[in-house]
Amino acid sequence: MNEEEPTEADITELEELRIELTENYYGAIGKGISAWSRTESGLVVIAALLLDTKQEKAGLILYSIANFHSWLAIIDELFEMDPRYRALRPDWTVIANRLKKLNDTRVRLAHHALESGKGIEAIVAGEDIEMLLPSLKPSKYDTRTKSKKHSPLQIEQLADFVDELAVVSKGLGELLKRMAPIFLEPKKKLVERVRELRRMAGVVEPEVESTAEKFLKHIDMLNVVGTRDGEHRDQSDGK
Repeated sequence: MNEEEPTEADITELEELRIELTENYYGAIGKGISAWSRTESGLVVIAALLLDTKQEKAGLILYSIANFHSWLAIIDELFEMDPRYRALRPDWTVIANRLKKLNDTRVRLAHHALESGKGIEAIVAGEDIEMLLPSLKPSKYDTRTKSKKHSPLQIEQLADFVDELAVVSKGLGELLKRMAPIFLEPKKKLVERVRELRRMAGVVEPEVESTAEKFLKHIDMLNVVGTRDGEHRDQSDGK
């Protein structure tokens, strides 16, 4: 047998490796899409505060807009429009700029397909060993110039995408915590005035969790979820 020819054991080992890498890649794609979805939820909460409306209504508006850059533009204008939140606009701008860059990868996750790597025969024939690895590529029928310029998206880039989204989500959580007191202040005053009038009328108030407390708990949950992927990544790296 030619010394350069792979043995049956070599072929089996490399095929198992290719299958494992493909499965890991599919998992990374799912994690990336899920992380992006949670980030969108954070944007809906911010829009709801700026519009002074329920999150469900803000979600109906934003999710009816297909262009993600329009989401960012609308929120940016809302920050500028309301004097109460205008001072927080620079913090929002940092987040928005990061999301604009990350959106390119998100689009690729949504529209590109995973191609399995080539078999060991291609490697033996002299092709680069990276050809063995799976990669995310546009359809062969996507002949747009932008798509042709894309290099195949590797799993390491996907992991970086998830990590960067975790940083953005943490920033969103911090921004929401700064927005919450601004949003709640006039409502707290109104609630206190109503309670005062009810006390004057002899009405006993039940011990219930305030709207402000519920809202802050919701923001804390968003912050925890946003950083969860980054924590899992650190644990998997042994950090």
